[in-house]
Amino acid sequence: MKTHRRPIALLAALATLCTLSGCARPMDEQLRQATLSGKTDDVTQLLGQGADPGYQYAGWSVLMYAARDGQLEIVRTLLDRGAKVDAVAPRGITALMVAAQRGHVEIVKLLLARRAFINARNDNDNTALMYAAEFGHLDVAKVLVEAGADLNVRDGDRETALGIARRRGHLGIVRLLTDQRAWE
Repeated sequence: MKTHRRPIALLAALATLCTLSGCARPMDEQLRQATLSGKTDDVTQLLGQGADPGYQYAGWSVLMYAARDGQLEIVRTLLDRGAKVDAVAPRGITALMVAAQRGHVEIVKLLLARRAFINARNDNDNTALMYAAEFGHLDVAKVLVEAGADLNVRDGDRETALGIARRRGHLGIVRLLTDQRAWE
């Protein structure tokens, strides 16, 4: 009996170490590669074979990569298969922030429909609305405002989304936020 305990204990220790250090199963890395390549069918197949929809590489979940790259169907598939909508990457980044920064309005809508925390803040206290304001994505800003984003939260530099939009010269967003009685 004792001879069987050591290999089992060793396997358990290796599994724990792998979990802590971020070891990837080949299937999970294939999922990331399929996501980066926009191969929706491959993503679906890999998830059906047991790939982890919450797999992270360099701190980013595959959901964040899909949101960054505008892969709406892959985002939907990952969420349907259990990816956490509010998974947090280093520095507090979420998929909603990434989609807002890139201007992927349909992905923003989907993430909000799946109950993404609209007022999540990263390590500098930036929100998805601030990213939309910074990068001039009026359509994304409209969706976030209509969904109830906090207009008056301040980031680590003490700026609001209105101040950011004004500084960057995004007048459509300035008008949108001013019409909503946002503070500067």
